[in-house]
Amino acid sequence: MDGLFWRMEDLAGWLTALIVLGLILEYKGWGEKRLRHGGLVLAGLACVALMGTFACTILPEADFFHTVCSQKGTSDKLVALTFDDGPDAVFTPQVLQILHEYGVTATFFLLGQNVERYPELAACLAQEGHQLGNHTFRHSDLLKSSREELEEELDHTNQAIFAAAGVKPTVFRPPHGFRDAAVLHAVNQRGMRIIDWSVMSWDWERINAETIARRTLEQVKPGAIILLHDGEGLSSKADRSQTVAALRRIIPELQAQGYHFVTVETLLGRSGEAR
Repeated sequence: MDGLFWRMEDLAGWLTALIVLGLILEYKGWGEKRLRHGGLVLAGLACVALMGTFACTILPEADFFHTVCSQKGTSDKLVALTFDDGPDAVFTPQVLQILHEYGVTATFFLLGQNVERYPELAACLAQEGHQLGNHTFRHSDLLKSSREELEEELDHTNQAIFAAAGVKPTVFRPPHGFRDAAVLHAVNQRGMRIIDWSVMSWDWERINAETIARRTLEQVKPGAIILLHDGEGLSSKADRSQTVAALRRIIPELQAQGYHFVTVETLLGRSGEAR
């Protein structure tokens, strides 16, 4: 892994250049027929490689660059609720109240800037037994960040969470799930694991609570990691009321089915089968 310092944009640039070169060879008709058709094959292979590489940066289950955890392989009825983009002054306390009512622990992937804005909420999350994860400082697209910016996003957030709650994050979720080899290397260097998800309701699209709950419940299986949101990036005007309302159906229905809610750390453990 130490040599994998390239960024996604560098690889995309090289593959795009190969596509263009292959098309030029075919179009110009330089050399023998065999060479020209070889150019078309080159362009086609580079195009497939480019699409495959992009898929590896965004799909939750893709672990081409390194192991990315999106669920736990288990027959036990365990499930992890995760929330992104908090803490939020309005909706994080509402989520906390519901979790407390049902005796549920969850994992919150926090933005460092929001933690600095509401340190008491970060501390409250930890005190209630919830796991705190790193979600970058500014919700930046890490594929567009320099190595220095990437490392600052990780370190500044870890520092903010430790200062507010006294805990050091061991899990990291990149914004939008986007990651490349450099992101994975930086995260691994800091002793953290990349956590994606296996259940997504698209709750950030302002859909109603019934749709959020239905989409979530339809996808859950043992070992699932559920993605929900208690904030919206750095916005102080986020509306997560529908997600909050959906929780009041999601949690009791899954509990009635025999599921137990645990943190990501508990679900995955320090070792064991995960993908």
